[in-house]
Parts: sequence; structure tokens; C-alpha cells
Amino acid sequence: MKTRSNNRLDLSTYTVADNAKAVRVADFRNAIERLESLVQVDFHACVSAAERTRWVEAAKRVGHELIGTTCKRADKATWERRESAIEASTDRIGSVLYG
Repeated sequence: MKTRSNNRLDLSTYTVADNAKAVRVADFRNAIERLESLVQVDFHACVSAAERTRWVEAAKRVGHELIGTTCKRADKATWERRESAIEASTDRIGSVLYG
């Protein structure tokens, strides 16, 4: 008789809200890509302090949405990419707000 190995990912090492919404893998990855795009592309398009302020608000909103999601079927690489995107956005927001 075959037994299944326990390949479950330990989510306790990742930033997840207590009331996180479970989403499909594709939606989870799309949310990660959205935050990555905000940090890597959209930020660099800001040409004034007002635009950077609006960018900060957008990045906070998208980051909170991502923290508020979870995905049981996402692999470790996807979770690590999520954490990296959250960290990058937090760092970029800090650089805008605190110089």
C-alpha cells in the first residue's frame, strides 16, 4: 500500500493575515505580480512628490490585499516570491516616507 508523504508547506514562516481569504493559485500569482509591478515599474514612473504619495497609498492597499490572501496549493517558490514582493514594497514605501 502506497502512503502519501506529507509535502505540506509550513505557512507559519510567512506573513498571512488571521482572516486570510483562500484563492486559486493563478489568482495568488496574479496578486504577487501586481505588487511586483507596482514596486519595479510603476514607482519609477512617478515624477513628483504627489505621484509618489499616490503610489505609496496604492502599494499599501495592494500589499494589504496580498497579505490578506492565502493559497493551499501554492508551492514554496510562490510563497517565497510573495514574501519578497511584500518586503520590497515595504522597503520602497519606507524609502519614500522616511527618505
